[in-house]
Amino acid sequence: MPNPINEKHANEAALADLTFLGKSTKGKNYRLYRFNACGHESDIQTVRVRKNRLNCMCCIVEKIQNEAALADLILLGKSQRGKDYRLYSFRSCGHESDLQIVHVRKKQVTCKTCVTQKRDKEAQAVGLTLIGMGHNKDYKLYRFDACTHETELQISHVR
Repeated sequence: MPNPINEKHANEAALADLTFLGKSTKGKNYRLYRFNACGHESDIQTVRVRKNRLNCMCCIVEKIQNEAALADLILLGKSQRGKDYRLYSFRSCGHESDLQIVHVRKKQVTCKTCVTQKRDKEAQAVGLTLIGMGHNKDYKLYRFDACTHETELQISHVR
């Protein structure tokens, strides 16, 4: 005799372009489903299926990994900064950074560690020490090595 609850889950799954596979190991509010579009399987809360609020997390991770590779990065994992960020490693230098997924997607990322190291070298070459941020992105706070006075200078002027 067919189980009416399983039939209900199967019908709701079909409406959400899923295939109901059965019980889940995650708990009583979850069931195992297959995404018809990609074939990935996932334990999903039945209420999410009912409301059709679904995304295949395997496909999302694959997409983020592909976008990272196109931006010359390696996806390392989740970030502490929130859901819009991931931890990446720059292939060119190996430095790690929390970056917004959308900036990686648009290839609008630079290694801040390498930029800072470059600015430190530029300052040292002209007798300065970079010591902090300036009043905007174009300025930094520098110390003159000879006299220890401090001033804000445009990065381009130091360069």
